[in-house]
Amino acid sequence: MNEDMVSPQQAAQLLGIPEKTIITWIERGWLGVQVTPHGQRQRRWVSLARARAIKDEEEMLRPPQSASLGELQQKVNSLTDQVRQLTHEVRELKQRQ
Repeated sequence: MNEDMVSPQQAAQLLGIPEKTIITWIERGWLGVQVTPHGQRQRRWVSLARARAIKDEEEMLRPPQSASLGELQQKVNSLTDQVRQLTHEVRELKQRQ
């Protein structure tokens, strides 16, 4: 077995996330699993590298937790103002031509 393969519990501990998250990724098909016999029980193994990649992807898509709704609204308002200003400038340039 590949050195990168760890149990779901170990992956969760190493990545600092709940084991249920790893199990959810397996159930959704995002994270493959290898099953090996272990006495009368089977053991599941997952790729730590793949689990880390999924975690990184999810963190990139998640909005920053530190931003409050008010801060996000201010950013939206600022961007809206910038769009209005640029639209006005484009209209003026077209009129001059």
